[in-house]
Amino acid sequence: MFPAPERQHRLVTGFRIFLAIPALAVNGAVGLLVIVSALLGWFVALALGRMPASLRNAQAYALRYSAQVSAYVFLLTDRYPYSGAIRIPSRS
Repeated sequence: MFPAPERQHRLVTGFRIFLAIPALAVNGAVGLLVIVSALLGWFVALALGRMPASLRNAQAYALRYSAQVSAYVFLLTDRYPYSGAIRIPSRS
């Protein structure tokens, strides 16, 4: 049902918190993005009656990155969080 856990290198696991410091700093800035987009989205939703797609995508990106950082720090995966450009599927 679930895949077997992968083996993790002891040295990398021991220094994981030091390796995660840059990702945690980016995660803090991205957390601010959630707050700002939530406040802006609330005011826009009051006026328009809907949440703009760009603000919704910004919040989704921030939550996805936060989940990746948490999984990395809590030793669930050894994959470093990806903070590059995101590809948003087009609606057709």
